[in-house]
Amino acid sequence: MKELFSDSRADFLRQVALVAFLVVLLTITKAEFARASLHDAGEILQRSVVAEIQLSAEHSGATAPSDPETDYVRELLEDPDAPTIGNVNGDITVYEFFDYRCPYCRRVAGDVMRLVDEDPGIRVVFKEFPILGEDSVTAAKAALAAHKQGKYVAMHELLMGHRGNFAVDTLAELAVRAGVDADLMIKDMSSPDIAAHIQRNDDLAALLGIRGTPGFIIGRFLVPGAISYAEMRQLVKESREGG
Repeated sequence: MKELFSDSRADFLRQVALVAFLVVLLTITKAEFARASLHDAGEILQRSVVAEIQLSAEHSGATAPSDPETDYVRELLEDPDAPTIGNVNGDITVYEFFDYRCPYCRRVAGDVMRLVDEDPGIRVVFKEFPILGEDSVTAAKAALAAHKQGKYVAMHELLMGHRGNFAVDTLAELAVRAGVDADLMIKDMSSPDIAAHIQRNDDLAALLGIRGTPGFIIGRFLVPGAISYAEMRQLVKESREGG
């Protein structure tokens, strides 16, 4: 009887171990499938939308196929009111969608500036994408109002470095430090054209499938999330090699 009990217990333990192994295997398989699906989806978007748009954005001179949605995305990407730094005739364009309250955006902000400083062929287009509440919208409006005074970068960097809320008094203090006329900035923040600018960015993000921050288009690659400086450089390199 003792031996029978031992055999039954051993069989039971083997069955438990087998089930546990199958569960782990299934979990790994599902994770690999999810990663593959995400990768495939990104590649499809890159070919069907981003690659065509970049023909215009990178000033290649080639003629891309035209359809209403692609034309609208191209129009939104190349918004003449969007703050831009770097080489306006650069061979690689980086579009950044960000929110001033996003900790991951703050983490990569310095890398974006470094990319421009170290690569004379880079153009960066900033896309204010305030999705984390009313404070985010207020900060975005302040940055775009500072842009009207030609002080976008200074205000942008101060907003990115700020910890805390974006009350009007706080924004006024940051404006003074950035060399911005604070009273004019606060007045311009309520202008319809700034609200329309943010709405255009929201529309563009929706068309590209960007739902969080930060989001990038680096050359011909759509990047949904924060990446390292080395990864940014690699995507620039691959975009150049891909022509």
